Amino acid sequence: MAHWAWKPANSTTLGLFQDTQANIDIAAREESKFLSALLGTTAYRGDFLGVEKNGTDLGCWKVISPPSVYATTLNWDDQGNGRWINFSKTLAQSVDLPLLGWQISIGHPGLPNIDNEYEDTFLPYFFDHVSEYLNGGFIGMLAGCANQDKGTVASIDVNAVGDKGWFYGKLSAFNSQRPYLSIVSTKANQIHKPAKETVFRIVKNTLLVNNEFSSQLVSLELIDCSGKAVHILPDPNLRCFFLGQLARGTYAAKITCKKAVYTTRLFHP
Repeated sequence: MAHWAWKPANSTTLGLFQDTQANIDIAAREESKFLSALLGTTAYRGDFLGVEKNGTDLGCWKVISPPSVYATTLNWDDQGNGRWINFSKTLAQSVDLPLLGWQISIGHPGLPNIDNEYEDTFLPYFFDHVSEYLNGGFIGMLAGCANQDKGTVASIDVNAVGDKGWFYGKLSAFNSQRPYLSIVSTKANQIHKPAKETVFRIVKNTLLVNNEFSSQLVSLELIDCSGKAVHILPDPNLRCFFLGQLARGTYAAKITCKKAVYTTRLFHP
């Protein structure tokens, strides 16, 4: 788990999200050093890196008693959100692991700031800038309601307690646009199945495949967040895929073998 932990001596007292870009860059560099030393290079480094945002919605800070200093500073505007993505991306590239957002608030502007219904600005930014998160190395978010009603609840019914269906409405639109939900075509002689990370993994610009699949490779199709597809043929001798100058980011992947087609998401660090 990583968060805005390292703070230069001349930074503000309110945390890095309110700091200068120079100090944020220093923090990302120093925390990357720490994480690299901590994780090492063994096979037991974990599957992802968790990056914390802030678990309490902005609106909650506005109404707690006594008033919190965060009431006017935890407003994650476009600049603050962009800085958090870049900070997290630096960590992901340094330790060669995908990112999972943690402590993500799910409120949105306009809620009344009462129990289970608090304003926040993070997810509205996310849904409008999905490609930035994918290119930053994010593979998912863990969101929640904080505790003791001091957070926002996602509700399906517009009349129920919570966000009045806002999150699920946004999520439905998001799901309809995900490229990896529609990349697999049907062929009578092929079986489509999800791929496990232990079968396909990217190491130093090369997509490696477990031995039992290496002789079955036919082609690789990668689709980025904009829908652009890249087709790659396997190396006939080494039985792997060389990615060359492929841009960093998260891709929907379709790996075609002789007896089956595998679909997954791959993070290219």
